[in-house]
Amino acid sequence: MLAFVFTACFFIPFAASFQRDILLAMTRNFEFLFASLQFTLGSLCLADMLNWDTRCLALLAWLMWFHWVLLWDALLPTIRQHFRFKKVYGVPVLVAIQLGLVWIVYMLFFGAAEALDDRTLTKFKWGELDFSIRTSTFLIGRASTILTWSLRIMWRAARSQEDELVVLRGYLEYHTPLELFPVSRRVSQHIAPMEADAFDLQHSGASLREDVSVPSIQEHSQSATMSFPPVVERPRLIHQPTWLRAKLKLLAVARKRPAPVTT
Repeated sequence: MLAFVFTACFFIPFAASFQRDILLAMTRNFEFLFASLQFTLGSLCLADMLNWDTRCLALLAWLMWFHWVLLWDALLPTIRQHFRFKKVYGVPVLVAIQLGLVWIVYMLFFGAAEALDDRTLTKFKWGELDFSIRTSTFLIGRASTILTWSLRIMWRAARSQEDELVVLRGYLEYHTPLELFPVSRRVSQHIAPMEADAFDLQHSGASLREDVSVPSIQEHSQSATMSFPPVVERPRLIHQPTWLRAKLKLLAVARKRPAPVTT
């Protein structure tokens, strides 16, 4: 009873401070759902073997401690600073959970028969063979899984920094303009004057003269090649990305755009 009361007093302020969007994202995370489901099923099996007496309150406190560890990522940095929380503080909790699992497995194999009441959950027959699933068998399977995942979480908590997440993993998608990408010095020497010319053509309102003879397609490609060697010259474009080559070609066409044909 005391273990449940003190654990609830400790867990409730953290639960009230969880960020709801992150908490919702964690409910769709496989690692959180798998670990929570395995620990909950193991606790239910152990409670059934304890005949649902007052010792189940200690199991409920045990369940809250495990979910307190799983829900670290839902605490924002400001809340962590307010609680003076560090992930290293959760390592003793995980160690205690692992020792409890080892003790339960030991009691199943070497303890007294009256300590844990094992019973049959279901029976089925396959051919001439009879199979039965017992609470002890199911509990041992859950205990081994929980032990493996708790060791994994403990390793992350001990090795990661305070601003790193433990359970959540993902990718960040964003858009950034061209100026924020690192461009090599040789390519930037050609981009700067060409972007300036394209800006003047777009905003100055100047148009090409009509008396200029319209060049043919072959002459136009030759003039573009001579004026802008980095655009078409293959040896110099080997290390340039595709989006950069396309931008250089567009700027070259904008600078040498042929005059409209008048009839």
